[in-house]
Amino acid sequence: PLKSIISTIYRVILCTLLPPVAVWLHGGECSLHVLLTLILWIAFIIPGVLYALWFCFFRTLFINRSKTNSSDAKVTVDRNVYF
Repeated sequence: PLKSIISTIYRVILCTLLPPVAVWLHGGECSLHVLLTLILWIAFIIPGVLYALWFCFFRTLFINRSKTNSSDAKVTVDRNVYF
């Protein structure tokens, strides 16, 4: 619990100060998301921060909602999908 809270605070601070680094650490690789965050951050700052916060905290909720199993069909869903 305390470790989780500290980790969340650390990620929020990192998303606010260095959004591309936060996305890179969260994603585990240098991907298109890091490039997009860097462009948004350099050009507009606030959209870069918002995108990093979305990527680090809310992206998994979006993936889980958009790729749910129906009760009638047995469908295997890969929850580790990268857009």
